[in-house]
Amino acid sequence: MENAMLPRRKISNGVLYPLLDKLESKGCIGFDEADQDSRGTKIAHITEEGRRYFAELMAKPVAHDAKWDDTLIGLRCAGMNYIDSEEQISILQDYYNELAEDLHVYMGVKNHLTDLRDDGGN
Repeated sequence: MENAMLPRRKISNGVLYPLLDKLESKGCIGFDEADQDSRGTKIAHITEEGRRYFAELMAKPVAHDAKWDDTLIGLRCAGMNYIDSEEQISILQDYYNELAEDLHVYMGVKNHLTDLRDDGGN
């Protein structure tokens, strides 16, 4: 998950383990005792319910809020190879549209500041 987050945010155990517990209780992931590495760390695997839930989340619109970049770009792009090309294009188009709106706002601010400068601040 850390590799999918931008800009490479650290995820604490206090966030990660409750999330894993929640996903396991929803039947989205499973842990098998046999699936442990040499250090005894359990390895999770996604279930069919997890695949269904993942597809549902990937298809859901992303709210344009403070977590937008992390959600859309970090997590959605990290999961692109698990969805079909039409969904990939849709996600990228949504991202493009949001960036175009942001650019429009930034250009408006730039033009306003340029006008103020050119008018001598009046």
